[in-house]
Formats: sequence, structure tokens, C-alpha cells
Amino acid sequence: MLFTVTAFSVFYLITALSVITAKTNFKAVIWYGILGFFASVIMLLLGAPDVALTQFTVGVTLVILVYIMAIKKQRRVRIGYVPTPHMIYRSNNTLQGLEWEIISRIQVLEGYHVESREFEGTSQAVEALKSGIIDIVCGGLIDDNVQNLDFFEKIPYLETVLFKIDDREVDYIHLKMLGKTMEKIEAVPSRKSYYIFLLSNRADDLKNFIISDLIELRKTGELKNIVERYL
Repeated sequence: MLFTVTAFSVFYLITALSVITAKTNFKAVIWYGILGFFASVIMLLLGAPDVALTQFTVGVTLVILVYIMAIKKQRRVRIGYVPTPHMIYRSNNTLQGLEWEIISRIQVLEGYHVESREFEGTSQAVEALKSGIIDIVCGGLIDDNVQNLDFFEKIPYLETVLFKIDDREVDYIHLKMLGKTMEKIEAVPSRKSYYIFLLSNRADDLKNFIISDLIELRKTGELKNIVERYL
């Protein structure tokens, strides 16, 4: 019995440290729930089942639900997108695509409520970003094609190649789109660039989440798998 109590006490301390060092509110809430679970087990082992039950039902289940609801109410992630094949598009009334898989992780990992709004062109979406109507703009945007302005930040997430076709340059995605409508295309690789997300400079939390998630996706190889599915 003493060994079991000691073991769970060690787990309790480790979990407490995880709560303190959690990088996001959502992760802190999850670790807090695990902390409460270990506390309930320790109380049960020490002969206080009524206190353990109260701790589990109120201190774990109820508190976690309240915290998660508060986080969702506190922050909405408003995405503005220009429909782009392979990148972000609506199919069967749901968003799909490479960029959507990356951004939607915010909803899964951080517990935020994600809303989307479709725009006909990049200029309209950028104006909505400037006005504070949305937080993120995506849709196959290339670093070179978006002017540097002080109200947004660029988050590069995938390297691409620009191709020279006559007197213009196109990226890989738009080259694939042209290949479906033109029988013969003479495209010469020109230079490298990056696909990017545009984020409002007021959304520092989203910037940190996306950057950390991109690092994790690259480290685990999941980003490569996502790219292979859509490109």
C-alpha cells in the first residue's frame, strides 16, 4: 500500500509541474484534470472514498468542462480563406485541404472555436484582416505576392518553386491548375518561395500556436504526410 501511495504521489508531483509549465491554457486544463485524477486516487488509497468521489466529480469533471467552455467563449479563431484546390476548399459542406488540416489543429489542440469565412480574392481577405473581421488569411498565398504591411505577419509553412511561363511566374499549385485546362505548358523553374499564412499582428497567441504546431508537424513527419495527401 505504501509503495502504491508513494508512486501515485510521484505522478501527482510530475503532473503538477506539467500544469505549471504548460504552454497553452488548453493543455494546462488537461494536465489539471490528470492532476485531479491522481489526487482522487491518493484519497481513495488513504481511506477517504467520499472525498475522492467529490474530488473526481467536482474537482475534475465539472471544473474541466467549465474551463474548456470558458476558453472557447474567450477566443474565437476567425479564418478568412480564398478557395484554392488542394490547399483549402469546401466539399460536402466541410472545409478540406492542406492548409485547413494545419489550421484546424488549433481547434483540436487548443480548444478554441474556429469560424471560417470565404472571400473571392486575396485583396478582400487582407482588407478584412486589416479591419479586424478575421484573424488569419489563407488560400495558397505566396510570400512574394503579398506586400509587407504593418498590420499582419507572415508565417511561412511550406517551400515551393515558382515557374516561369512566358512573361509571368506561377507557383506549383497554380501550375497544376493550369495543367488541367491547357494541353501543353512550357514551364521553367525560376526560383524558390514559400506558401504562407497571414496573421493579424494582434493575434500573438495564434502565431505562437501555429509556429509551435508547425515545428511539431515537421518533427514527427506529419506535415510531409499531409503534403503528400493533397499535393
